[in-house]
Amino acid sequence: MKRALPLLVLTTTLTAGTVRAEDPVPCEDLARKLTFAMKNATLNAADKAQLVAHRKAGLALCKIEDDAGADIELTAALAILGQ
Repeated sequence: MKRALPLLVLTTTLTAGTVRAEDPVPCEDLARKLTFAMKNATLNAADKAQLVAHRKAGLALCKIEDDAGADIELTAALAILGQ
């Protein structure tokens, strides 16, 4: 019984520490939001180029499961759209 308690404490600590407020949003959710926001957007050429660059970088990071990095890029793209 003495061995089970430290393992239980360690498991509880690791599990409780994995969900935090600053955890990234699933990048697929932000990508979907960006796709819908882009449908009605009218941008000048410079803003569109920035938007496409951020979207491309965000999707590439999302593909390799770097949600935090993807969130930064996709959020920057949404900011260009005012969202």
